[in-house]
Amino acid sequence: MPLKKGSSKKTIQSNISELVKTYDKKGKIGTSKPKSKKAAIKQSVAIAYSKAGKSKKKKRRNDMANIKLKKSNVPDKKFNKKELVKGTKTEKEHTNNKKIAKQIAKAHLSEHPEYYKELSKMESKMKRKRKRKV
Repeated sequence: MPLKKGSSKKTIQSNISELVKTYDKKGKIGTSKPKSKKAAIKQSVAIAYSKAGKSKKKKRRNDMANIKLKKSNVPDKKFNKKELVKGTKTEKEHTNNKKIAKQIAKAHLSEHPEYYKELSKMESKMKRKRKRKV
């Protein structure tokens, strides 16, 4: 049975069901042979959304991450130069890309202007505690 036209939620759902039923009966979807039912469902969803001219919205990774990225668009002049340099250097532990490291640093500094100063204090304190235990 051909897929229905339309982009409503009901139409998409119907097309997904139709594609999964086809997989259950024939073991394939069109010319493709998904390895498992889970793969067939995933493929059916992709086909149905494509037919509707939509894309399935992915779950947001983390709302805080999105907020931080928005805050990183603030010009460098708005930050303490020393803190920004220190932050960029610190964040390079997580990435080799200087631009990304700077964005992460700006995001942290937007939330707390002395973020890296406080971070180094905390790290020093932890090192002293570790030395005492050894």
